[in-house]
Amino acid sequence: MLRTFTYTLYLACILIGCSRFTPPERPTIDVISIEPGSGLGANGQALVTHPRFAGLNDLVAGDGWLKVGWAQATDDLTPHELIEYLIYMSPRGTPINFANPTEIVTGETHSMIEGLVNGQTWNVVVLARDEDNEVSPKFPSWPATPHPIRYIRSGASSAGANGLTPASAFPTMGAAIASSIPLGGVNLHVAEGLYPENLFLLPGMMVFGGFEESFDPLTRNPDELLTQFGILFSTDLVNLRPGEALNGIDGLSLAGNGIAESCVFAEDSFSRITRCQLSGAITQGMDLRSDFLEGNVIEVLVANCLITNCNGEGLRIVGIPEIRIDNSEIRNNLNEGIESQWIYTGFDKQAKIEITRCNILNNGDEGIDLDLAAVPPLIPGTIEESSTRVKIRNCRISGNALEGIVIDVDSTPSDSTDIRVRIDDSLINDNGATGVFLDGDAPAAFRISRCQISANSGDGLLVSSIPNGSQPQARNCNIIGNAGFGIATLDLCSIFATNCWLEGNLLGPLQADRGQIALQDSIASDFVSNADFSNLQYCLISGTNLPLDLPNQSQVGIAQILASPSQYTRGQILPNGNLLADIPLNLTPGATVEICDDGQLRSCSLLQGGQYSLDPAPSIASASVAVFVWNQDQGPDEDSTPLPGTLAENGGNPFVTGLDGFPENLGPSGNNPLSFVGPDPALADPPRNTELISITPSPATPLTTDTVTLVFTRPFSLNVKNSVRIYVNGVDQSDFQTLLINDNELQLQLDGLVDGDDCEIRLVPYSGLENGSDVYRVIRHRVGTQIDEDIDLDALNDSLETTPLFSGGSFRIQGSLSTSSDIDWVRVQLPTTNPVRVEALAKRISSLLTPVLSQYSADGSEIIQTRQATPPFFFDPFFVEAVPDTNGVLVLRVSCSDSTLIGPLEYDLIIQP
Repeated sequence: MLRTFTYTLYLACILIGCSRFTPPERPTIDVISIEPGSGLGANGQALVTHPRFAGLNDLVAGDGWLKVGWAQATDDLTPHELIEYLIYMSPRGTPINFANPTEIVTGETHSMIEGLVNGQTWNVVVLARDEDNEVSPKFPSWPATPHPIRYIRSGASSAGANGLTPASAFPTMGAAIASSIPLGGVNLHVAEGLYPENLFLLPGMMVFGGFEESFDPLTRNPDELLTQFGILFSTDLVNLRPGEALNGIDGLSLAGNGIAESCVFAEDSFSRITRCQLSGAITQGMDLRSDFLEGNVIEVLVANCLITNCNGEGLRIVGIPEIRIDNSEIRNNLNEGIESQWIYTGFDKQAKIEITRCNILNNGDEGIDLDLAAVPPLIPGTIEESSTRVKIRNCRISGNALEGIVIDVDSTPSDSTDIRVRIDDSLINDNGATGVFLDGDAPAAFRISRCQISANSGDGLLVSSIPNGSQPQARNCNIIGNAGFGIATLDLCSIFATNCWLEGNLLGPLQADRGQIALQDSIASDFVSNADFSNLQYCLISGTNLPLDLPNQSQVGIAQILASPSQYTRGQILPNGNLLADIPLNLTPGATVEICDDGQLRSCSLLQGGQYSLDPAPSIASASVAVFVWNQDQGPDEDSTPLPGTLAENGGNPFVTGLDGFPENLGPSGNNPLSFVGPDPALADPPRNTELISITPSPATPLTTDTVTLVFTRPFSLNVKNSVRIYVNGVDQSDFQTLLINDNELQLQLDGLVDGDDCEIRLVPYSGLENGSDVYRVIRHRVGTQIDEDIDLDALNDSLETTPLFSGGSFRIQGSLSTSSDIDWVRVQLPTTNPVRVEALAKRISSLLTPVLSQYSADGSEIIQTRQATPPFFFDPFFVEAVPDTNGVLVLRVSCSDSTLIGPLEYDLIIQP
């Protein structure tokens, strides 16, 4: 309410010319230059033959015309002057027809499109084409609307100013906006200079800065002709108001000076924010919102922008968004770089976030933190089909104080939300916690592809999920030199990783005490002898005291690849610029050191006291940094391509033949024809093959039902029927099992399974019209015993004396407490005395129960260990190791920690090796 009142007052001030108000002292506006490397543009490393081209970078709208601009493309063969630029234009709401360019320009970097009707919004895309007819990848379209022009120039005379010509330009934006309201749409062209004003832009109002006094669109240059706006009122510096017509800003420098609430605030609008510099807001640099309870959507393009030094988030999103953030840099903000509270979906609409070609650096919290939720239905109990799409691609996410990327799914399975998240072709390194953290309370399709996740101060990839939730897929990734594990789980969830390279992660490659990580066709180092190798498939691994024989055609051997550090460790950069390493560095002659996988090699010399001098010295001190040591003539770019004739080249998946005629290569280059990992905007999008969303029951829990359900992102090709094989204890039982297909759901009816059986579902690659899959996958379940309290126990488990003793290797016990004071006992006879894992699932299955899990001695006289779910997170209690007595008997008790709860208080008790 306060914000709305302030904006109403401000609009009234504009209309009456602010004659009753004495404005404060003119603000000081810092010039925040965009440093070299801001935005990833068209720089990259992979060898490509099509033009390297950054796409559209300038789009100015005038009266019946558009000026379209771009930076010159480069090509492997075609000279600059012969490269063609294909301009595509489509009215808003109509897909762009890429078979028919609106205009083709050769050797130039701009074009004037004239003769357009005012009021029609156009989406514009530019591609580059070389003499071989190869075309650059597509980048996001920019919108623009021809409208009448009003001119504004700081210092112009107010006498006779009507803004109709450059000579009669308005001296202030307030006067120009007030006079333009009756037009219904206007393009405000603003000359360089200082404007101590807030902007309140109604639908249809677009501001373009960076003009000379002549206002010639061909000489406009916002990077050098700064159009600077500072705060006049202590609200939002730029306010973009709700409406269907395009509004926004282009080519402005916005300085909050620690006074503006945000530099840009937009609500329920269709907006464009391009070529702008935002700094110094007391909260967010950019605050984008929609009234999600009314089903409103905010649609915004943010491109070629710098957002820095704000005291909150760089960019915050709340509501149902359709937002694209492209080729921008978001750095040195006090909280997250990009944050959502929350991204909602509902009302049969699609929420969409695309973050491409961005640098997100040195922010004081996470680099990207997106919380995904569903709008509660207007009628309780009804289902409104909706979807959420998140795409992060070609980004560098580095130096942030906490995680690099956090995706938190806070909807529930009952919301029926179709959630898909893709993190592709990005560098996620040197963040203060985990590189990528995925937390799912509902099924979602997570794919992490062709990324380098390195030098983070926690795990490389960490996943938490409900047992029957998502099964994230990581493929063709380098996960190296992280301070924690390479890949880890926090819950009874599962991860599938294929064609990856895991090396130098200080705690080891994998950690899944409670979950399951299926690693396939990958190169991994630093295993220990007691690791669980059962979920490795066709991998090449190394470590200490490893067994000679590994299951599933994996093998032990040293990975011989083109380029990798010779040593991974961590250390501290001291105030004097020296390195204090955690362990001594192995500095062979000519060796160099790379700090935090930053791409810079430094010469290194041992000093007295165990310190190392670095040349050049790092620019800042840091308490914890990753240290990569490179041998002479190697580095700093890792290349996991196997050397010819090595195990890594010829030891891959036997079901697929590579280009070399041998089985598919191991590591990131396998199953990846581009053989490149990391951010390179010149590479095309990875193919959109069918992805597995969820497996019910999860492979991380015992299989205690005769039905396994697999949910995929697309309806199946009929070829899938010939691509599913079922093995029980290594014997093909496919002909004796039933397979049912329902749209994108695959249901397997498994008969004759008994406790202790090993069940494998093998999905072989299959083809189909846009819905095939190129991934070979094995899903392993250990069959356990199902116990239903209502059927098998009734009230017998209310006391230890009457509780039956059940025998088996693993269990799923489905029970409930009748009241908050009820107690359930469980006694099981296990085949060995080896430790087992125990977990009481309650909150993770949407139960009201806050459970207490206890292990007792066989006679119930002694508590051996106990865990309790506690606020504010209410994590379900678990034992990583529960040791049976000498007879293999395990005694457990489930109770409630909250006496105020009223049933039903359901739980699932999982017991497994």
